[in-house]
Amino acid sequence: MKLLGYEYEYVKVGKLEVATTNLYYSKLAIGENNGNYYFDYLTACQIDELLVAEGTGFRVPTVENFAYLGTLGGRWVVAEGNEIAGCFFGKHCGEAAFDDPKDCVFFPALGYIDTDSGLLCQQGYGYYWSRTYTNSPHAYILRLYDELVYPGVPSHDIAHGLSVRCVRER
Repeated sequence: MKLLGYEYEYVKVGKLEVATTNLYYSKLAIGENNGNYYFDYLTACQIDELLVAEGTGFRVPTVENFAYLGTLGGRWVVAEGNEIAGCFFGKHCGEAAFDDPKDCVFFPALGYIDTDSGLLCQQGYGYYWSRTYTNSPHAYILRLYDELVYPGVPSHDIAHGLSVRCVRER
């Protein structure tokens, strides 16, 4: 499927279809590291509006979408060598997820961009924007680290650069 001019694959995970990679829309990114792009919250909302205009049904997730993924169970994987830590989501994400990721999607733990310093922070932790605003200066995020999944916590600061993963409700 094509989103914002780029090709993406997606996997069906329960009632959601989830892009298999993070959004790589460099035009609006506030930072990049090894091919992963980071966006502040207002830009994530702008991206959501662009996705709606495309009419594919894919959007920046809501906090409810993240909570739903959390109910399916997650399987944390630890980085070894050049691998990336992160979490598989889906009903069938046991050991076989590495060989046959049926009904599973992987969210890598790629840290975030601190806008005060411009530095990439907390690699090995995952931070993903939802489009759900909570209160100034926060929006809800998906946070992953050390085998823990927090699918609806307020962000540190909406100016920080977090990853975006597109979803579509089926």
